[in-house]
Amino acid sequence: MHFLNLQVTQAELLSGLISVSQTVAQIVLVMTVAWLVSAVLSRAITRISKRTRTSKRSADEVKRIETSLRLIRFVSRLVVWALAVTISLSILGISVAPILTTAGVSGIAVGFAAQSLIKDYFSGLVLLLEGQLRIGDIVDIGGVAGQVEEMTLRYVRLRQLNGDVVYVPNGAITNLTNKTTDYLISPDSQP
Repeated sequence: MHFLNLQVTQAELLSGLISVSQTVAQIVLVMTVAWLVSAVLSRAITRISKRTRTSKRSADEVKRIETSLRLIRFVSRLVVWALAVTISLSILGISVAPILTTAGVSGIAVGFAAQSLIKDYFSGLVLLLEGQLRIGDIVDIGGVAGQVEEMTLRYVRLRQLNGDVVYVPNGAITNLTNKTTDYLISPDSQP
Protein backbone atom coordinates (compact mmCIF):
# COMPACT_ATOMS: atom_id res chain seq x y z
CA MET A 1 0.00 0.00 0.00
CA HIS A 2 1.32 3.37 -1.03
CA PHE A 3 -0.24 6.24 0.83
CA LEU A 4 2.22 8.87 -0.31
CA ASN A 5 3.98 9.02 -3.60
CA LEU A 6 7.16 10.91 -2.79
CA GLN A 7 8.67 10.53 -6.21
CA VAL A 8 9.32 13.95 -7.67
CA THR A 9 10.88 14.32 -11.03
CA GLN A 10 13.69 16.70 -11.63
CA ALA A 11 11.51 18.74 -13.99
CA GLU A 12 8.78 19.12 -11.35
CA LEU A 13 11.35 20.21 -8.77
CA LEU A 14 12.88 22.73 -11.17
CA SER A 15 9.42 24.04 -12.09
CA GLY A 16 8.56 24.50 -8.40
CA LEU A 17 11.80 26.34 -7.69
CA ILE A 18 11.25 28.66 -10.64
CA SER A 19 7.71 29.40 -9.45
CA VAL A 20 8.88 30.20 -5.91
CA SER A 21 11.72 32.35 -7.28
CA GLN A 22 9.31 34.34 -9.44
CA THR A 23 6.99 34.89 -6.49
CA VAL A 24 9.83 36.07 -4.25
CA ALA A 25 11.14 38.34 -7.02
CA GLN A 26 7.70 39.89 -7.50
CA ILE A 27 7.33 40.57 -3.77
CA VAL A 28 10.83 42.05 -3.57
CA LEU A 29 9.97 44.25 -6.56
CA VAL A 30 6.72 45.44 -4.94
CA MET A 31 8.50 46.26 -1.67
CA THR A 32 11.31 48.03 -3.52
CA VAL A 33 8.83 50.13 -5.49
CA ALA A 34 6.96 50.92 -2.25
CA TRP A 35 10.20 51.99 -0.60
CA LEU A 36 11.13 54.16 -3.59
CA VAL A 37 7.69 55.79 -3.77
CA SER A 38 7.76 56.42 -0.02
CA ALA A 39 11.25 57.94 -0.27
CA VAL A 40 10.30 60.14 -3.24
CA LEU A 41 7.16 61.39 -1.48
CA SER A 42 9.12 62.06 1.70
CA ARG A 43 11.80 63.94 -0.22
CA ALA A 44 9.17 65.98 -2.09
CA ILE A 45 7.48 66.89 1.18
CA THR A 46 10.85 67.88 2.66
CA ARG A 47 11.55 70.12 -0.36
CA ILE A 48 8.15 71.76 -0.04
CA SER A 49 8.88 72.31 3.64
CA LYS A 50 12.23 73.95 2.88
CA ARG A 51 10.67 76.19 0.22
CA THR A 52 7.95 77.17 2.65
CA ARG A 53 10.50 78.23 5.27
CA THR A 54 12.43 80.37 2.76
CA SER A 55 9.36 81.92 1.12
CA LYS A 56 7.90 85.30 1.99
CA ARG A 57 5.03 83.80 3.95
CA SER A 58 4.03 84.84 7.44
CA ALA A 59 5.25 82.78 10.37
CA ASP A 60 1.68 81.60 11.01
CA GLU A 61 1.32 80.34 7.44
CA VAL A 62 4.66 78.54 7.62
CA LYS A 63 3.68 76.79 10.87
CA ARG A 64 0.33 75.75 9.45
CA ILE A 65 1.92 74.36 6.29
CA GLU A 66 4.62 72.53 8.31
CA THR A 67 1.99 70.89 10.50
CA SER A 68 -0.07 69.90 7.45
CA LEU A 69 3.00 68.45 5.73
CA ARG A 70 3.71 66.21 8.75
CA LEU A 71 0.20 64.78 8.42
CA ILE A 72 0.55 64.33 4.65
CA ARG A 73 3.89 62.52 5.10
CA PHE A 74 2.36 60.10 7.64
CA VAL A 75 -0.76 59.38 5.57
CA SER A 76 1.20 58.91 2.33
CA ARG A 77 3.56 56.39 3.97
CA LEU A 78 0.62 54.54 5.48
CA VAL A 79 -1.18 54.29 2.12
CA VAL A 80 1.94 53.23 0.18
CA TRP A 81 2.87 50.45 2.61
CA ALA A 82 -0.72 49.25 3.02
CA LEU A 83 -0.94 48.90 -0.76
CA ALA A 84 2.42 47.10 -0.87
CA VAL A 85 1.31 44.58 1.75
CA THR A 86 -2.03 44.05 -0.02
CA ILE A 87 -0.34 43.48 -3.39
CA SER A 88 2.20 41.12 -1.79
CA LEU A 89 -0.57 39.04 -0.22
CA SER A 90 -2.28 38.87 -3.59
CA ILE A 91 0.97 37.70 -5.23
CA LEU A 92 1.21 34.93 -2.63
CA GLY A 93 -2.23 33.78 -3.73
CA ILE A 94 -3.97 34.92 -0.59
CA SER A 95 -7.38 36.34 -1.40
CA VAL A 96 -7.40 39.91 -0.19
CA ALA A 97 -11.18 40.46 -0.37
CA PRO A 98 -12.02 38.47 2.80
CA ILE A 99 -9.18 40.17 4.67
CA LEU A 100 -10.40 43.63 3.64
CA THR A 101 -13.99 42.71 4.50
CA THR A 102 -12.92 41.43 7.92
CA ALA A 103 -10.84 44.56 8.45
CA GLY A 104 -13.82 46.74 7.56
CA VAL A 105 -16.20 44.94 9.93
CA SER A 106 -13.54 44.87 12.65
CA GLY A 107 -12.91 48.56 12.07
CA ILE A 108 -16.57 49.33 12.69
CA ALA A 109 -16.58 47.24 15.88
CA VAL A 110 -13.36 48.83 17.12
CA GLY A 111 -14.75 52.24 16.17
CA PHE A 112 -17.70 51.80 18.46
CA ALA A 113 -15.41 50.56 21.22
CA ALA A 114 -12.90 53.39 20.76
CA GLN A 115 -15.16 56.39 20.35
CA SER A 116 -12.89 58.65 22.40
CA LEU A 117 -9.93 57.74 20.20
CA ILE A 118 -11.94 58.57 17.08
CA LYS A 119 -13.04 61.82 18.73
CA ASP A 120 -9.35 62.65 19.35
CA TYR A 121 -8.42 62.00 15.71
CA PHE A 122 -11.38 63.93 14.31
CA SER A 123 -10.74 66.86 16.65
CA GLY A 124 -7.06 66.82 15.68
CA LEU A 125 -7.96 66.95 12.01
CA VAL A 126 -10.31 69.89 12.63
CA LEU A 127 -7.64 71.71 14.69
CA LEU A 128 -5.16 71.20 11.88
CA LEU A 129 -7.48 72.22 9.04
CA GLU A 130 -8.77 75.29 10.83
CA GLY A 131 -5.27 76.36 11.85
CA GLN A 132 -6.24 77.00 15.46
CA LEU A 133 -2.77 76.10 16.70
CA ARG A 134 0.60 75.21 15.26
CA ILE A 135 3.94 73.92 16.47
CA GLY A 136 5.74 76.67 18.39
CA ASP A 137 2.59 78.54 19.45
CA ILE A 138 2.11 79.59 23.06
CA VAL A 139 -1.32 78.30 24.10
CA ASP A 140 -3.59 77.76 27.06
CA ILE A 141 -5.66 74.61 26.73
CA GLY A 142 -8.22 74.17 29.48
CA GLY A 143 -6.01 75.81 32.10
CA VAL A 144 -2.76 74.18 30.93
CA ALA A 145 -0.42 76.75 29.39
CA GLY A 146 2.73 76.07 27.41
CA GLN A 147 4.44 76.00 24.04
CA VAL A 148 3.21 73.48 21.45
CA GLU A 149 6.10 71.07 20.82
CA GLU A 150 4.23 68.44 18.85
CA MET A 151 0.81 68.15 17.32
CA THR A 152 -0.57 64.87 16.04
CA LEU A 153 -4.07 63.80 15.15
CA ARG A 154 -4.26 62.15 18.60
CA TYR A 155 -2.79 64.72 21.01
CA VAL A 156 -1.02 68.03 21.52
CA ARG A 157 2.25 67.99 23.47
CA LEU A 158 2.89 71.17 25.48
CA ARG A 159 6.07 72.26 27.26
CA GLN A 160 5.24 74.37 30.30
CA LEU A 161 7.51 77.17 31.52
CA ASN A 162 8.76 75.00 34.40
CA GLY A 163 9.86 72.34 31.88
CA ASP A 164 7.00 69.89 32.43
CA VAL A 165 5.61 68.14 29.37
CA VAL A 166 1.83 67.81 29.18
CA TYR A 167 -0.04 65.66 26.66
CA VAL A 168 -3.55 66.89 25.93
CA PRO A 169 -5.85 64.56 23.93
CA ASN A 170 -7.41 66.53 21.07
CA GLY A 171 -10.89 65.30 22.02
CA ALA A 172 -10.49 66.89 25.47
CA ILE A 173 -9.79 70.36 24.07
CA THR A 174 -12.86 72.46 24.75
CA ASN A 175 -11.26 75.85 25.41
CA LEU A 176 -8.19 76.95 23.51
CA THR A 177 -6.44 80.28 23.85
CA ASN A 178 -3.68 80.81 21.30
CA LYS A 179 -1.48 83.64 22.54
CA THR A 180 0.65 83.87 19.38
CA THR A 181 -1.89 83.87 16.53
CA ASP A 182 -1.69 87.21 14.68
CA TYR A 183 0.64 88.51 17.39
CA LEU A 184 3.55 90.78 16.52
CA ILE A 185 6.18 88.85 18.52
CA SER A 186 7.13 85.42 17.25
CA PRO A 187 7.12 82.63 19.86
CA ASP A 188 10.68 81.86 18.77
CA SER A 189 11.84 85.25 20.06
CA GLN A 190 10.33 84.77 23.53
CA PRO A 191 12.60 83.47 26.34
